[in-house]
Amino acid sequence: MLPFPIKRLYSGDQQAWSKFVECYADLIYTVVRKICLSYAPNRATKEEVEDIVQEIFCKLLKDDFHLL
Repeated sequence: MLPFPIKRLYSGDQQAWSKFVECYADLIYTVVRKICLSYAPNRATKEEVEDIVQEIFCKLLKDDFHLL
């Protein structure tokens, strides 16, 4: 369960977005890192993982959170 109504994200509420990032950034980073390490154990750098995580959050913003 989200710590805020998802409708607040859909409406563009900055506080809701900040809370969403705060709550899920570490989880998303960990999942992406594990996936990267499973496919390319010797090539998955911290910077590459951070870039992928940033792309995920940008994609969510671009699509108005409809991917949630």
